[in-house]
Amino acid sequence: SGQGQRIDINLMSSALATLINHSSSYLVTGDVPSAVGNRHPNIAPYETIRSASGDFAIGTGNDDQFERLCLVLHLTDLVADPRTSTNEARVTNRDFLIRRIEEVTLSIPTEKLISELQAKSVPCSRINSIPEAIAFAKLLGLHPISTVGSGLEATPTVTSPINLSRTPVRYSFPPPTLGADSRQIIDWLGTPEP
Repeated sequence: SGQGQRIDINLMSSALATLINHSSSYLVTGDVPSAVGNRHPNIAPYETIRSASGDFAIGTGNDDQFERLCLVLHLTDLVADPRTSTNEARVTNRDFLIRRIEEVTLSIPTEKLISELQAKSVPCSRINSIPEAIAFAKLLGLHPISTVGSGLEATPTVTSPINLSRTPVRYSFPPPTLGADSRQIIDWLGTPEP
């Protein structure tokens, strides 16, 4: 088009967008969702699961993935069980389902579970600390950290997830030191100094 555009992203809309599953359920049903922790409100099992060496995340988004999960965990009876044979049934009977899954996973280390599940294309991941998440992002070829400023003012910061091809995000200024902008803020507010 040859025309630019203004990009407006605000924190409130971003927060609502990250709650897409809860927000959409409310808009469609009128039911106010309750807190569900790491669980997906409409898909099961899609949450954190306990293992012998900690928790890991699993995201079986369809019946085929659920069947492969059951195969790996030697829980193939769950595939035909009316309480767990469909996603709707799994969501309704989530407590029963997770109890059965964890009867197996609690005796197996996380890394072994992840290796076996990923070999069968079952979406899962270890739960990373912040340093581990940054290292993993680098392993994926991403650039999760940028440096703002230089010399003594060089400050590491998390890279913006927004990538614009023509006008990439620039990291021009480090955060101000305490009080560095006080005068400008006081002037902007039009209030006298304390």
